[in-house]
Amino acid sequence: MKKKWMTEKILQMMELILQGKIEGKRSVGRRRISWLKNLRDWYNTTSTDLFRASLDRNSIANVISNIRNG
Repeated sequence: MKKKWMTEKILQMMELILQGKIEGKRSVGRRRISWLKNLRDWYNTTSTDLFRASLDRNSIANVISNIRNG
């Protein structure tokens, strides 16, 4: 009986590792929040501006310092 329980636990763990799903993270049908959307919201800018700023160290440093200072 104990062996069957251990086998089930091992199979559940393998399934979790392979599928990467954790219970309770997000309800079915609810969209995931994208990383890019968070950046756009935090920096109050467009994706294009973020990409352009990322090419230049000084401009991305200004963007980051502006968000830190509020």
